Amino acid sequence: SVVFDRHHPPTGHFNQIAQRLRGRGLESLWHTLEGDAFGEERRPTYFHQWKREQPFHIDFMFASSNLRERLKTFELGAYDDWRPSASDHMPLIADFELS
Repeated sequence: SVVFDRHHPPTGHFNQIAQRLRGRGLESLWHTLEGDAFGEERRPTYFHQWKREQPFHIDFMFASSNLRERLKTFELGAYDDWRPSASDHMPLIADFELS
């Protein structure tokens, strides 16, 4: 996430990675659909060690314009629904019409 860019050398900044992906025609589904800017996401995808007070949006799903046009549904799992699972990352679930 761009919120961690200041902790890494410039060559590893997420913003640079996202720009490279955009240069290849790939866009984040969350940011395209929700209109959030990177680093200003309104819903987290990760709760550090399951702590509600340590939320971050650090999981992304990038897709080409052709695939984005075929998107039927997109969902971010909710903390209360996924808390019992083994991971502190919430799932990003996308359904595409591929036929």
